[in-house]
Amino acid sequence: QGLRLAQVQPLSWKPRASVVRQLLTPEECDHLVSISARVLHRSGVVDVETGKPLESNIRTSQGAFLTRGQDEVVRRIEQKIATWTQIPIENGEGLQVLKYNEGQEYKAHYDYFFHKEANENGGNRMATVLLYLNDVKGE
Repeated sequence: QGLRLAQVQPLSWKPRASVVRQLLTPEECDHLVSISARVLHRSGVVDVETGKPLESNIRTSQGAFLTRGQDEVVRRIEQKIATWTQIPIENGEGLQVLKYNEGQEYKAHYDYFFHKEANENGGNRMATVLLYLNDVKGE
């Protein structure tokens, strides 16, 4: 399924940032919520010194990592992201679904690592795509 230019709202060129409305269908959003709900656990952060995961009050959400291409819907979503970012699926990570309850947060941080171990885990990200799967209730 192609991307329509009418859906794209550029925010910045340097760094490149855009809003793409309705990239996912409501059914795709519901699917991600459903398959992740049963495997959510406390989110962690990556230790900047060691590159190892750890629990921190910087990030208090719940999260679930999905296996790349784990089903037809996930594969379709991954293809949409690859098309939009112009980065092949094999150069990306599996999807991560996050759930934030009232009062939970992920404080300001950098998604860049200077330690050599970062390359052992695929290196630094070239792009980050945030997909909102539902609306905030009460607003």
